[in-house]
Amino acid sequence: MQAFDLLNQNRSVIRNTGDSYVEDVQSRVLTRYFLVSFVYNLRKFGV
Repeated sequence: MQAFDLLNQNRSVIRNTGDSYVEDVQSRVLTRYFLVSFVYNLRKFGV
């Protein structure tokens, strides 16, 4: 089991500045989520 962004730190904000402008870019990112995975090892039996 894995957990991501437990402290809610996943923010995506970028500020671009030029001589005559300021641009703020916000992107949607994944919020807190958990991942559960299972791994199976299949082998030949009775070889």
